[in-house]
Amino acid sequence: MTRPFTHKIAFLPECRPEILSPAWLDWLVEVGYTGIYLEQDPFAPTRSGNVSQFALQFRFIGLYDIAWGEHRQRLRDWINRACELAHERGLKVYLALWEPRIPAEAWGTFPVEWHGRGGYDNAPHNSISWCLGHPEARAAFQQMATEAFAAVRGLDGLKMGTHDNDAHFCNAACPRCRELAPAAQYATLFQSLLNAADAAQLHRPDFDYVLYTWWWGKDAVDSVANLMGNRRVTVLSRSTQKLPQYWKGKELGRVFDLALGVEGISREFLTETAAAHRRGWAMTDMTAFGHAFEYFWLPYTPAPHRVAERIAHLRAAGAAAWFDYDCGGIYPGINAEIIRHDSPEPQNLVERTLTTLYPAEEIAGAKAAYELAEAALAARPIAFNTDDIMNLSGRGMFELSIALPFEPTDITLLDQGHRVLFFAPANFLTPSSIPTLREMFTASADLWQRASDRIAMLRGQGTWAQAGLPWEKKVFRAHALATASACRYIEMGSYRLARARGEMTPAEECSRLLPLLRAELVAAEEFAGLWRQDRRLLDNPHWRLPRFVQACIPWVTIDQTDPFTTKLTHTRAKIASLERGTGLDAVPLWGAGNARSR
Repeated sequence: MTRPFTHKIAFLPECRPEILSPAWLDWLVEVGYTGIYLEQDPFAPTRSGNVSQFALQFRFIGLYDIAWGEHRQRLRDWINRACELAHERGLKVYLALWEPRIPAEAWGTFPVEWHGRGGYDNAPHNSISWCLGHPEARAAFQQMATEAFAAVRGLDGLKMGTHDNDAHFCNAACPRCRELAPAAQYATLFQSLLNAADAAQLHRPDFDYVLYTWWWGKDAVDSVANLMGNRRVTVLSRSTQKLPQYWKGKELGRVFDLALGVEGISREFLTETAAAHRRGWAMTDMTAFGHAFEYFWLPYTPAPHRVAERIAHLRAAGAAAWFDYDCGGIYPGINAEIIRHDSPEPQNLVERTLTTLYPAEEIAGAKAAYELAEAALAARPIAFNTDDIMNLSGRGMFELSIALPFEPTDITLLDQGHRVLFFAPANFLTPSSIPTLREMFTASADLWQRASDRIAMLRGQGTWAQAGLPWEKKVFRAHALATASACRYIEMGSYRLARARGEMTPAEECSRLLPLLRAELVAAEEFAGLWRQDRRLLDNPHWRLPRFVQACIPWVTIDQTDPFTTKLTHTRAKIASLERGTGLDAVPLWGAGNARSR
């Protein structure tokens, strides 16, 4: 029996208080969405609550922020206003929770013994979490949750996750929790949250509890299921996780997170869906219709056939639809139009959508442009693993190089022993990765250029011609420029390695670097102009771009208002230096000890 799509839930596309506007919500209704979820805190300090690579990037809303935080009233008013605006339009509102966690500014306000010994990043793992094995701490945590829920009773559901984004349980270093099985810790946390929801009168019969169970074992799921009783439960999963990607007939690896360019739906998702249905729970997908890990920094990827296929797969699996993944949400463009034209009978969905956007004589050209874009997406290494890298699968951000004032003569940009962030582009230029990366990105750049050339000739029709298509053309051009930049970045990396091995002289490297850097300068100047007109073309709402670029390259001072100012100045200076015959220092060889280092 086919289940109806009831969960088309959108993520806010930018972390600004004013982004939650009536116009945006009206557009979501037109597209066919049924709700939104709130996750980022638009009023919080610029640093995160943990000590990980996220420290300067984003801050998710926490129960502490709503209940006891210094900006709690502003945050409460904002959440309650979101509920009012959404409910006026028939949309539901979900609040995403990552618990238990104690934000950094509250560390000194709680007794030391209330702090958990759980963490996933840096030792001693003893700051970011509550110790729910401590009776007084557990009571305080539940009180905090109750006060938070009582202040935002207009919510329609909670998206509840653990073990990520500052949240973690105590580990064996805690004398109170060392003997506790994970299932018992999950049960303690969720019992506290459910008690708080009931005490605050947040719960009601149609309230939805969305469980993000990616990290959970079966015993943990069972322990939480025993607490839920007759409550409405939805499971948030990833339909593409563990799908293989192939290049020239060879499997490169498996998708680590989620993807749009890799076709299909995983067996694990189908198994999890069947298990959820046996419990009477709904299953939803973490889609990649907006931002995706294939292009974490760029705007959404135009991929109508992939979106239509994903919708068809989810319908066939009996899924309740999707929660837009929390790296960007849905954006205007062809993907949104596919969702707008969706129906319970999705046959010929792409063709039906294109006929509303383009005149008859342009249908073939439009279809060809989008097919080229989808081929470019499939050529990007989203599931690539080699012996000397650990997590390129879904996290390599090569296209960000168009904003990086990189120094091609600095080996720290290419050395696994100097990784800055776990998905920084430089982490993946290694001896065994360069040949395949060069092949794949060369193919992808060529396909994006051809796709951009195709769509540039189209006129469109109706409102699409005035608003949708001009933005679509900028998106295609942005992908073409950034992917070509990634190719140059990889090419320079290959020359670094060749000279370190004695296979290329400094003069030979200089002669090859100069044309690459000149081409990079031209492309970066064009991209800077596009980005300054519309920052969605190279930005992600979680990751504040200038701060992230600064974190990637701490030895270069980045202009925090416009990173392209630094990129262009730096590139011009490097060209001038190479033209003078300077700027090529000795290059150390990659050491064997760097392989698979973290």
